[in-house]
Amino acid sequence: MNISSLLDSMSQVGIFPTTMPSLCDYGQIQRFNIKEDKPDSKNGWLLSFNDGLPIVVFGSWKTGITSNWVDGNSCQLESFNINQIISNARQQAEQELVERQYQAARRCCELWQQAKSATTHPYATNKQINLYGCRLLGKFLLVPIYDINGQLISLQFIQPNGNKYFKAGGRTIGGMCWLSDNTAPKKILICEGYATAATLHQATGLPVVCAFNANNLAPVAVNLSSQHPNATLIICADNDHLTPGNPGITKAKSAAKVAHCFLVIPEFDAKDKSTDFNDIHVNQGLYKVRNLIEPLLMEVTE
Repeated sequence: MNISSLLDSMSQVGIFPTTMPSLCDYGQIQRFNIKEDKPDSKNGWLLSFNDGLPIVVFGSWKTGITSNWVDGNSCQLESFNINQIISNARQQAEQELVERQYQAARRCCELWQQAKSATTHPYATNKQINLYGCRLLGKFLLVPIYDINGQLISLQFIQPNGNKYFKAGGRTIGGMCWLSDNTAPKKILICEGYATAATLHQATGLPVVCAFNANNLAPVAVNLSSQHPNATLIICADNDHLTPGNPGITKAKSAAKVAHCFLVIPEFDAKDKSTDFNDIHVNQGLYKVRNLIEPLLMEVTE
């Protein structure tokens, strides 16, 4: 088996294993860590087959990407039903993903029941925010992640020092956290992080939805657009101006386009390390956020 060729195929879809799992456990899903993912998250998966022709189907449970690699020449390929093998492998991976997410959601529900209501936490103090709908479990601040129907599907754990992680195996794509009532809202603000969501809610009094990361803005916005067709949706982007490609703005623009919503973007000087509305809150005060966001909201919704 040509490992170098396989790794090249994986890299072409943005999957870079930290270590390559076994390729000899044919027909069994092998999990592995992907570079730049959280340590031990094991979001990567692959299935290998070698019934005379090496075939590997692989993907990322985090991004939903799936692809495949076949080690053989055209003469060999003609004698194999490759499409069926690949289809079966993807179905097997999907079934395992559903089971992982189900078990993670069940465990999150147990932890949520054990936790107590949160009124304060060092993270909230540092971010100068109030807490909405969060709970405490030991030293951890728990931020609930719900699906569009209000079912708890996962949790975000925030340590006192601000480090964050999601429940291993839990679903985040399409997951969200509402700040304020979601009954017939006229306007809904959508943003990435919880601290930014809290800042926006405190500054405007409007319902805010936390999508947790830039990649999740589009799935969340599309779901909200479907569930609340009469509401005006406004994505409040992060401005990652110090990061190549500025993923905060890039992903927010893409989400706004696909979900047909408005977009507001905070502006920063080139040397300013701030990236979001909470940074403005912490560094310049909540009044500054209010003074910035209200004219922007009026401008995009007129």
